[in-house]
Amino acid sequence: MARKGFDMSLVLTILVGAFLLLDGIAGLTQANSFVGEIGRALGAQGSTISFVIAIVELVAGALLLLSLFVSLGELGRFLGIAIFVAWAIIIVLAFIVRSFAPDTLGWWVGILQYLIILAVIWMISAERS
Repeated sequence: MARKGFDMSLVLTILVGAFLLLDGIAGLTQANSFVGEIGRALGAQGSTISFVIAIVELVAGALLLLSLFVSLGELGRFLGIAIFVAWAIIIVLAFIVRSFAPDTLGWWVGILQYLIILAVIWMISAERS
């Protein structure tokens, strides 16, 4: 009797989609979020750029979750690449532009958390294409 394997890609897609969706909502409501890191990196609290990034993050999370139920075709492949690039830019802005301090343990823990999310996004987008 053959045993079906567990689809971890599905679980990771749900988790990343929910994370982006909720972080986008947190960014829109000015709550503490990764989107807030962008605003702080650029020296502006509640700036237009933070608002735009929150909207993009919200839409990306919603589309990622929607793609589990509806085929998005080429948009689905583009979405994975776009989310990966956007997250890489967020890492650069939050950890290089805003606070480049590799001599502190907190900086390393923070950047590793962001890089884990980036790796999961990469894995999901590679699985989808």
